[in-house]
Amino acid sequence: MPPDLSADGHRIDALLRVSIGLTAALAAAFLLALAWVVHRARQRARTAAPEAAAPPAVAVALGVAVLVFAVIDLTLAARSHRAALGPPPPDALRVEVLAQQWAWRFRYAGPDEVFGTADDVTTLNDLRLPVGRAVALEVRSLDVAHGLFLPLLRSRADAYPGRTARTWLRPAREGRTELACSVLCGAAHYQMRAEVTVLSNEQYTHWMNGLSDDQRRRAAAGEAPPPGAWAWGP
Repeated sequence: MPPDLSADGHRIDALLRVSIGLTAALAAAFLLALAWVVHRARQRARTAAPEAAAPPAVAVALGVAVLVFAVIDLTLAARSHRAALGPPPPDALRVEVLAQQWAWRFRYAGPDEVFGTADDVTTLNDLRLPVGRAVALEVRSLDVAHGLFLPLLRSRADAYPGRTARTWLRPAREGRTELACSVLCGAAHYQMRAEVTVLSNEQYTHWMNGLSDDQRRRAAAGEAPPPGAWAWGP
């Protein structure tokens, strides 16, 4: 498994380990059963009087297979329920994400924590998050289907035009990772990447205040459109 920078990624990792382990055990059991059937068939072929088929044995094998599948389904359902995070906390940091061919745009509400005001912060292919705080991502697409994929933060969301996908995560350690598009979205799909940096709370606040002041100054001087006019598309 890749390194885990999130506080809750161990739940997803545990689910993957259980599903892979059960699948491997089931595959081994079926391969052993197939080998046994082949061995018995060869033994019957060598005898002068072939044995009659044993319907009870077939029924038992089918019953065991159904039981194994049922156990796997119940186990994965229980693990999935434990891995589910539920809704984000009320104090989660909200970040709006706009996917487009072929870039990621991010909008923060700024120090006032209200979207559509002069201190909103927008970035291109640069997502910065504070360590230890829940982050709620609201993902939309401007043109075609895209997939937000953060493997080191164990988070993923599909983005389609006309709808908003929501997911949330909680970074547990400072560091850098990469956001990639997990859906083939066009000729330059391979270029659709963004850098993700998890900062300390002090570094994040300093970055947010500095960028907010700069974008507010640019908007007042007419050098950039106001943050409230940031286009989201249809």
